[in-house]
This record gives sequence, structure tokens and C-alpha cells, in this order.
Amino acid sequence: MFVAEPLGDGISKKHLSTEFVRSGFIAKLDKSIYQGERLFVTAATIIMIFAVFFGIVWNFFSTPKGKMYSLVKALAGEGANVAFISGSITIILWLAACIFAVKTAKSEWSSSKHLIFGLGIGAGFLAFGKLLVVLLPSGLIFAQRLALCLMLWVVMLGSSMAAYTRRHIVLQAIRKIIPDHMQRQHAAVGLVVASVFTLFLAMVGWDYAVMNFEQWVNADMKAGKFESIPIPYWAITIAIPIGFGLTLARFVGHAIFILKGVMEPVPTEDELKAARGEIGADADFDEFSRLVEAEETEKNELESLAWKAATGVTKADDKES
Repeated sequence: MFVAEPLGDGISKKHLSTEFVRSGFIAKLDKSIYQGERLFVTAATIIMIFAVFFGIVWNFFSTPKGKMYSLVKALAGEGANVAFISGSITIILWLAACIFAVKTAKSEWSSSKHLIFGLGIGAGFLAFGKLLVVLLPSGLIFAQRLALCLMLWVVMLGSSMAAYTRRHIVLQAIRKIIPDHMQRQHAAVGLVVASVFTLFLAMVGWDYAVMNFEQWVNADMKAGKFESIPIPYWAITIAIPIGFGLTLARFVGHAIFILKGVMEPVPTEDELKAARGEIGADADFDEFSRLVEAEETEKNELESLAWKAATGVTKADDKES
């Protein structure tokens, strides 16, 4: 429910809607950028997960002597059957874990069904691991590097997305000692100070990315890139000025909105939901006006009930008398 109380002198009711405040061209552009960031971060996270997962699986199945081999060797000594025994124990433990996992997830199934599905999943994963080693004999040497590169992009864009939804960490203790009538000034000053530091980091990141780009260009695109994967350094380090630049722009915009009284110093739950697109994403002014009018009607009804309970008469009867 939207707040129906005025935020300051001269502020119209339409400004009570954070989503309406964000309905201008720049705000719509900002929202489109946010949606693009969210899509990129989601895709990058999925790629990171699969890259690391495939890398771990390949390393496990390509290693002839693992931890179990070392344990069996330490207990039974060196022998021709150490590899067979350690491999058999590993497979049995893995299949037992798969059966237990199926039983935990589907407790309503019969024991025979737990056994069939558990063995099937376990055997399928073992076959997948062996097939991965056969198809990629040299391994996934780029998996870890790719995951680290994407992580930088995810972190930088995540900072920008947190600025859009106003979810950056703030000092609650300091805010509590600030008088209510100074909350707007305090929030705006905090955002301005954060903007100064963000600007500094964006400038440093830009210089670093430009240096990497010049190194890559001057070497005819043969240097200035990772050895394990043909990605130039600048394509990754450019995430720093982009992420901090978007964060900076949003900090400054929010500071202006707060000082003008069109945005609360502390984001409300409705505002957070609207920023995430959960509510009011496409609400126009007429719809918002209807919501405000409905809320004011409900408020007036509650006041009438309270007045009647206190005096025994309704406000209408009191006015007539």
C-alpha cells in the first residue's frame, strides 16, 4: 500500500509513488539498464557455475590416484590391487550417497524406486565424468580463469544493481541519532560522500582499463590477454569503471530525489518492490491516483469509527448539530 501522507511542502501526491518518479525518460533508461544488468548477471552466474562444475568433475575423473587411493595405500600398503580397491570403494560410496539423496528428496517413494533411481543417477554421473575426460583430454584449463573474469563483472554490476534498488549498507547507528527533520539532508550528504569515493574508484578503474587496452592494441592484439583463454585484459577490467560509473550516477540521482522530497531517505518496502519490478512497474498516474484515493477513503472511514467510538456520534451528525 502506498503512503498517503505528504513528504514535504509543495509535493504532490503523484510523487509519493517511487515508480511514478521513475517514469521519465532517464528513469526508464535506468530501469532498462537495470534489467540488462540483471540478465547479464544471471547468465554470467550460470556460466560460472557450469565452468567450475565441469572443471571439478574433469579433475576428479582424470586423476588416477586420488584421496581414496592414498588412504587405501596407507592402510594396506603398496600393491597391485590398491587402485582396484580404492576405485571400488569410491564407486560404492558414491552410489550409496545417490540412493540416500533420492530417498531424502522423495520419501514417499518405495525402497525399490529409491534404489533404481539412485543407482541410475549415480551411474549416469559416472558415465558423464568418464565421457568428459574422453572428449576433453587436455582438460578445462580455462574454466577457473573464465569464472574469475565473470566474477569481476558480476561484482561490479551487482554494486550498480544494489544502488538501483537502494540496498547498499548504511550506518543505522548514526541515522538513529539524527533528528527527523534532518533525515533528508543526512541521507543526501551520505550519498554525496559515497559518490566522491565511487568517482575516485571509477577514474582509477578507467585508467587501468585504458592501459590494458593500449597494451593490447600496441601488441597487435597478441599480448595483453590471458594465456588460458583468449580474452584481453581490458575486456574484464572495463567492468570496474562501468560498474562504479553506474553506481555513481544512481547515488547522485537518489541524492537529488531525496533533497527534492520525491524519494524517502529510507527506502520503504513498497519502493524496494517497485524498484525490483515486483509491483507498480507499469502503473500509470491514473492507477496511482485510484490507489491513493482508496487509501484516503479507508483512512477517513477509520477516523470516523474512532470518532464514533470516542463520542458516540458520527462526524456527519456532529457537523449537522
